[in-house]
Order: sequence, then structure tokens, then C-alpha cells
Amino acid sequence: MALVDRYLLRQIVLAFVLVTGVLTAVVWLTTALRQIELIASQGQTFFVFLRITLLALPMLVMHLAPFALFIALVFTLNKLNGDSELVVFSASGVSQARLLRPVLAISLAIAAIVSLLTLFAVPATLREMRQAFVDVKLDLIGNLAQPGRFTSLESGLTFHIKDRLQNGTMLGIFVDDKRDPQTHMTYVGARGEIAKTPLGTFLIMEDGEIIRRNPSNDQTSIIRFDRYGFNLSSFASTFTFSEFPPAERWTSEIVHLMAQPNIDQRLLGRLRSELHDRMVMPLYLIAFGLFAFSALGRARTTRNTRNMGVIYAILAVVALRVAGFAASGLAQREAWAVVLIYAVPITGVALGLAIALETRQHFESLTRPVRKLVSTGAAA
Repeated sequence: MALVDRYLLRQIVLAFVLVTGVLTAVVWLTTALRQIELIASQGQTFFVFLRITLLALPMLVMHLAPFALFIALVFTLNKLNGDSELVVFSASGVSQARLLRPVLAISLAIAAIVSLLTLFAVPATLREMRQAFVDVKLDLIGNLAQPGRFTSLESGLTFHIKDRLQNGTMLGIFVDDKRDPQTHMTYVGARGEIAKTPLGTFLIMEDGEIIRRNPSNDQTSIIRFDRYGFNLSSFASTFTFSEFPPAERWTSEIVHLMAQPNIDQRLLGRLRSELHDRMVMPLYLIAFGLFAFSALGRARTTRNTRNMGVIYAILAVVALRVAGFAASGLAQREAWAVVLIYAVPITGVALGLAIALETRQHFESLTRPVRKLVSTGAAA
């Protein structure tokens, strides 16, 4: 690998890692703050909170990587031009195609990493994160065994305990069940614990009373017990495979489901859109890299402003991604729109490559109508 390639690759990689780290950290912190309820109200530990929020990182990196690469290239190329390094490269006979080589290399490498994230890591971590949320919701000990708090698992069913020992034994148990409008049940136990048996999950209470009241005639009866099991099985159901949305399914699962003859058409559309979105995600990285190079990859003196080039590149990136989202949404309803999902990023790659390898005069002639419109508007 030539010295120029190594130098440019090092500059781009350092900028990309920095930008990706900063963007991911900002978005991750925003997401993590929304999940602080896991600690505040669900009685979970900080490690459970940290595990769930960290599972979102692959998805964040996947979505942020194209924009991080674009920002890193804009920063790096602008810095190289400001330091007159691009001028030196041009004066030394280094062609545009030669300068484009390390940009394409790093774009393809990051695209390969994003492909692995999109096809394998992201569905796995999203599925694991959803299951972790379900586990937190179904953590009956964590939800019920919070001393001094009234906890409601569903409307009309309230739990309260006075204290909890280190071995898990709960003291001063109070359960108020108003789910049946014909019967109001109140359970009071001196102590108890949650037990999982082959028959289901039960709250085993000892030395207590059952107070039964009929709201229609206000009759009350009290039954004392030495040991009583309150059935919690309906709250301990597991998350079934069929409930996973398309984004959390393995790529092979999506292909298998799409081949089913009696599949719901709305589900088929969502699966179709998800599958092809995964396939084209790496192409956006390449297109964004080419847009950045097209705008800033040519040597210019400090007298020539590069702001318009950056603006054009930003507009192109935004327009390309919006068009991609529109094509993906259309593909959920129309099968023929799958062609658009691929056409949008491929068009971006072809356009970026054509502009990157053309002369500066051709690029300026291509954008002259826009610049003229902008200058006319500013003069007016």
C-alpha cells in the first residue's frame, strides 16, 4: 500500500471512529435516559439497566455509520485542503481516481461491517433486548417485593409488602383483588415467597386471612389459613416467537416466512421491506462517501470557498436517504417497489462516482443553475 493511501486511510479512520463514537454516545445517552424507569419504578439493578441499553448499540451504529462516514470525510478532506495537502497531492501528479481509492477502500470496509450488523448482530440484539424487557416485566419478585410500595400488575389487582428479607422471604403481604366486579377479595399474609412449580407460578402466603366481600349486598366473610397459594401464572407467560416484529427476526426467518403460501399480505409487505432494506444498507455508505469526496476531494486554494460544495453534498445525502425511506414504505404496499429500494442507493453510487471522477468544470456546470438561483435569490 502506497504512503498516500496509508496516510489518507489513517486520517479518515481516526475521524470516523471519533465521529461515530460521539454520535453513538449522544444517541445512546438519550435512549438510556428513557429507560431509567427500569431502576426507578421496576426495582431493577443498574446492571440490568446497563445491559438493556447496551443492546441497542449495534442498531445505533448501523443507522449512524453512513452519516458518521460522511461527516468524517467532510472533516478530513476539508482539513487536508486547508493544510494545502490536497494541493501538494495534485501538484505531485496524484489523480482524482488515485485519491478516491482510499475513500472507496474505507467505505467498502465499513460497508462490510454494517452488513454483518444488519444481517446478524442487529436482529439478535434487538430480540435479546425485547426479551430482556419482557423478563423485567415478568420479574415478579422485582415487581412485587418492593417494600412500602403499592404495585399493580393489572387493573384491579394491587400488591403491597411491608419488608423483604435477604433470603427473599416477604413480610406483611397485602393483596387486593377487584378484578371480578361481583367479588372483592383481599389477601393478608404474615410472610410468603414466590414459588415456580410445574403447575405454575404462585405467591405462597403463610399465617394469614382471606377477606371476601360481595359489593352488591355488602356481605363479608373471613377465612383464616396457615398456607395459601395465590396463582400468578397468568402474569408469568413467556414472549412467543410469533410476536417478534420483522426488524427482530433473523434474515433466514424472513425468507422462510415470505415463502409461506397463506401469509398475511400486510405482514408480507413489512417482511419484504425489511429484507431488502438490510441488503441495500451498505450501498448508502458508499454513496455517502462518494458524495463527500465529490464535493471536497479536489484541491482548491484558500480563496475558493468550499461551502457550496458541502451544502450540495448535504442536500444530496438527505435527498437520497429520504428517497430510500419512501421506497421502503412503498414496498410494504407494492411488490414492484422493491426495485426502487435498490435503485435509490445504486443511483446515488453511480452519480457520486461520476461526479467524483469528472473534471471540476463539469461539476460546476452541473450545479451552475442551482448556484445561479441561489445568487439571484440573495441579490433580491
